[in-house]
Amino acid sequence: MTSSLVQATALELLALYRARSAAAEGEALGAVAYLEAERRRAELALAMASLHRRFDLLVTPTSAGAAPPIEGGGPLPASFAGPFSLTRQPAISVPMGVTGAGLPLGLQIVGRHFEKTLVLRAARAFESASVPLLAPPLRGR
Repeated sequence: MTSSLVQATALELLALYRARSAAAEGEALGAVAYLEAERRRAELALAMASLHRRFDLLVTPTSAGAAPPIEGGGPLPASFAGPFSLTRQPAISVPMGVTGAGLPLGLQIVGRHFEKTLVLRAARAFESASVPLLAPPLRGR
């Protein structure tokens, strides 16, 4: 078994563990706590809707940094996608460049509710105006 295959399997197992842990937390959540969390989620969605009255799109980095190299593993940088998943807004991540080490960086484009077409058009425009990014060579191939 190659090292990259072993690492991919380890990442899959970690993802499965995290999913099962999240499911177990959800099962332990009572109805009152769930309804309170849903109320707070709706408040956050209203705050974002207020922001989108002034701005058509919100553009952020996809995460706090580049992904770690496959060989080195390490912690993933903090993702900025969570709040927009929580508020149920359409969002997309597009490649925007690479670090000095050749690791990818992403740009996240977020729209208001039910405006996924605008988000997709903005992503296409950004990609069309950007210099194409070449994938870094994979070691051992």
